[in-house]
Amino acid sequence: MRIEEYFQQIDATLVLFPQVVLKTMRYDQRSETKGFIRGVLLFDDGSELHVREFVDVSAGIERFRLCLSLHA
Repeated sequence: MRIEEYFQQIDATLVLFPQVVLKTMRYDQRSETKGFIRGVLLFDDGSELHVREFVDVSAGIERFRLCLSLHA
C-alpha cells in the first residue's frame, strides 16, 4: 500500500460518520510509504478530537505514534 491510499482511506472512513460536522485534516507525505497526519474533528455535540499520527504502510499499517485528545 502507498501512503496516499492510506490517506484516502482515512477520508473515506470519516465521510461515513454524520456526527463529524467539520474536519480539518492535514496529510504530510514523507515517502511513498510513510506519512504524518494531523487534524481536528468537530462533532455535532461540540466536542473535538485532535489527532496526530505517524504511520508506515510498507508492511501493513505500523503506527509509530498515535496521539488522540478529546475536548468536550
